[in-house]
Amino acid sequence: MNEIPEPTETGSAGTQQPGIETAVSAAQESPLDGLPIARAVEGLAATRSRSMGGEVAANLIAGSFSQLSYDLQETKQELRSTRQELERTREELSDYKTKAAVLEERVSTSFKGRHLRNLSITVGTFIIYLGIELYRNNIDKYPYILGGLGALLVLLGWFSKEGGPDK
Repeated sequence: MNEIPEPTETGSAGTQQPGIETAVSAAQESPLDGLPIARAVEGLAATRSRSMGGEVAANLIAGSFSQLSYDLQETKQELRSTRQELERTREELSDYKTKAAVLEERVSTSFKGRHLRNLSITVGTFIIYLGIELYRNNIDKYPYILGGLGALLVLLGWFSKEGGPDK
């Protein structure tokens, strides 16, 4: 029962090569690489802990300094993202201010345009009336011209645009 049988098929062709003897390791970077003062304090705490008040005090100072340096980096990152958000919001505000100015201009021209359209409809109606009266009095040439001009003014008043291109 202690004997383990040999398998007939191992699933390999026997052409495997041994792996690399040396292990490859990735260099782990400290989050404080960009802060030379933090590295200096960590180095002093590791090599000359007695000059910093002993091993416990050196570790406490180095840890506190590392935490403060990390907090500084986090705050700088938050500041960068806040500035980007502020810039995006400024651009958005500028777009809305432009849109508000365009709409304000359209509203002011809308009132002016409305008066012109109403005047065009009124004058066109009056000219059509004159054309009809001239036709009743058997004047041949002018009634058709006045009727066409009056109809053109009425249509212009009805179908003219109120504002800008997106209206």
